[in-house]
Amino acid sequence: MIKGWANQEEHTNTVIELGNIGTTGWKASEPINKRVSLQNIKKLDIYSLGILFYELDALQLPTSLINAPIAIFERMVLHGELKLNFSSTCPEQFKRLAEMCLSSDPSKRPTADEIVNILLSL
Repeated sequence: MIKGWANQEEHTNTVIELGNIGTTGWKASEPINKRVSLQNIKKLDIYSLGILFYELDALQLPTSLINAPIAIFERMVLHGELKLNFSSTCPEQFKRLAEMCLSSDPSKRPTADEIVNILLSL
């Protein structure tokens, strides 16, 4: 992480260019697009956490859902077309939290503090 990013809340319109980061299946649309606004930089890993929550429920990797090349999988994530189906036994509050983390709009993803509070209330 570049020094000072966390303290630059006043630069909310700043967009940074990303290189090739993340692992297909766990990365949000921002790294696929290789651009993220500075105000949403902390939300990149929240999407990956949502994928982890899905794995805990489904007991399968997200990439096992679609038998397609990486480029097609990433295009589905980029356009919000990837739909993860949680099991019928998944607790509703846990499912809602995971779905919030998986929002294609990073500004709608919860913060880490919000996630902790939700998990503590389950």
